[in-house]
Amino acid sequence: MVAPYSPRSQTEFVKYCHLYDPFVPINNPRVVSEFADEFDEFGESIYGEIFSEDIEVDDDEIKIYWRCESHLESDKGLRSSKNRTLASEIQNELLEVRGYIYYELHDCSFQWAVVRYWMNREGEIYRKFFGVGATLGDADQVAIKEYSNYIQERDQTIRFIFEQGVPLSTDDFIDLGKRYNLEFDKNSVRYKRHSESTSLTSKCYSITGVTGGVKYQIDVDLESHHLEWLIHRSSPVHIYVEGETLGSVIQKHDTEYNSLRAHPLEWQKAVQATEEQLAEDQLADDIREGTEHLNWLISEYGDDIFPDRD
Repeated sequence: MVAPYSPRSQTEFVKYCHLYDPFVPINNPRVVSEFADEFDEFGESIYGEIFSEDIEVDDDEIKIYWRCESHLESDKGLRSSKNRTLASEIQNELLEVRGYIYYELHDCSFQWAVVRYWMNREGEIYRKFFGVGATLGDADQVAIKEYSNYIQERDQTIRFIFEQGVPLSTDDFIDLGKRYNLEFDKNSVRYKRHSESTSLTSKCYSITGVTGGVKYQIDVDLESHHLEWLIHRSSPVHIYVEGETLGSVIQKHDTEYNSLRAHPLEWQKAVQATEEQLAEDQLADDIREGTEHLNWLISEYGDDIFPDRD
């Protein structure tokens, strides 16, 4: 077992971290030497968040605080690619960051902390893992164990994606539709993200597409392994069905549609009800738009927007 080690200076701290991880720069290292610097007017950094919420150590308890980082680019092979674009860089390129921290409390006790995380070029955190220990190696082992648990969770999610045929993009959605003879116009397919997570395996999103006047939608939450397909027909009759697979909702929709078509009286009633509902919805939209326009006129010109005329 390695004995706990306490560096005697900031320079010694950096050298120690560099020997542990050669990607930590030894020349002109960027070292945060005040815990208060982990907080600014915009809020907590990832380190401030971990210390205040997970480790539960406050600024007034810390006597010495040193932090340095190593940065690893996950796609170094792309740097020489002529086909590389800004869009692909922002979406796909991740920086792996390893933060090494030594902190000492006023009672002279000390700990090491390791924080491993990935972020994209926009600064969004992909995933984080951290560990605390008496030595740098002990702290890193805890972080690596967290990462190992995450790998198992990610493997389960990847299996879920393939077993359930979950579309991850608009192109996947279009290709899946073709298996059921659904031809989606690429311009009609929309992808909407419902969570801030940039991790592929913890995304919450929806994809919608329209073909033949019918709207098809999938809602996906990869964190909880939940997905739901929806079909919404608004004309000539209103039909709304839900299910766990695209095939099942298509079958439900076709069954309901064909059942109505097989009974002319029921079909006529359904068409009439749909037309009345569409008229009500249109009236409500017109009233809302008129109210919004009136409020805009008042905000621009005041209450007396219709002066008396002689």
